[in-house]
Amino acid sequence: MIGVPDQLDLFVADAFDVKAKHVVDLMSRNLFSLAKRKRIEPIHHQSEDSFVRVTGDPEHGLATMHDQDILIFLISQLVHARNRGDSIGRRVWFSGYEFWRFTQKRKASGTGYSELWSAMERLHRTHIETDIRIGKRRRNHQFTWLSEIEQRSDGARHIGFEVHLPEFLYEAVSQDRPLVVTLDSRYFSLTSPLERWLYLFARKSAGKQQTGWTETIESLWQKSASTASKAEFAKAVRRIIRNKESSLFEYDIQPALLGRHQALHFERRARFPDQRHPAITLLD
Repeated sequence: MIGVPDQLDLFVADAFDVKAKHVVDLMSRNLFSLAKRKRIEPIHHQSEDSFVRVTGDPEHGLATMHDQDILIFLISQLVHARNRGDSIGRRVWFSGYEFWRFTQKRKASGTGYSELWSAMERLHRTHIETDIRIGKRRRNHQFTWLSEIEQRSDGARHIGFEVHLPEFLYEAVSQDRPLVVTLDSRYFSLTSPLERWLYLFARKSAGKQQTGWTETIESLWQKSASTASKAEFAKAVRRIIRNKESSLFEYDIQPALLGRHQALHFERRARFPDQRHPAITLLD
């Protein structure tokens, strides 16, 4: 890549035909804003043995579900390089061209670079506090999605971006058995933040299990960190199921019951096309 600084500890993300990968610990509970407008309200998840709190500053707000594409791109590049036996590191250099090629977008313009930089600023200024695992360890720690960000030009044109990934993401990728899964290549075609999160949830929770996965609407609403009411959330989910003909890529999504509670059942249909749950109507 033209203009890449000559630094030994800098990983250059410029591989083509890279499969989209994501860290599994970022897929079952949403840590990004689903809102179309700037979100200032923090995200907080609490379970019996762990917590995550996400905050943003008033100027930029929380990083969004679409901002997360940058992290998926960086994770995918690192996994690809590691699988080839290349050296990787937390400092990564990439160009807008490589990013847009990966996400199947055509935005190599002044506006495109401005939008990409704004996304990186939100990732840089979004603060995460958690005791989520790093490798096999758990500890309380704090970080931002991108601890440092920099863009460079040669005076006449943009050259590229340099970013520093947090230890949490780097450890998930670099350990002996990376904590990542492959995403459907069509993921970036989803425009709805909620559709994107439902797919990530299905990919992590249902995975390739023959029996799939069932989760209550109440639990999904809480895990999504949506600012909408539970009724509004359920209505949005019904609309997605209807518009997508009850599937998100390789996963069927069907209304179900879990005990007496309304739920969704996620199942990998590509492998198990004949298994279906009986149709149940989601109520308002």
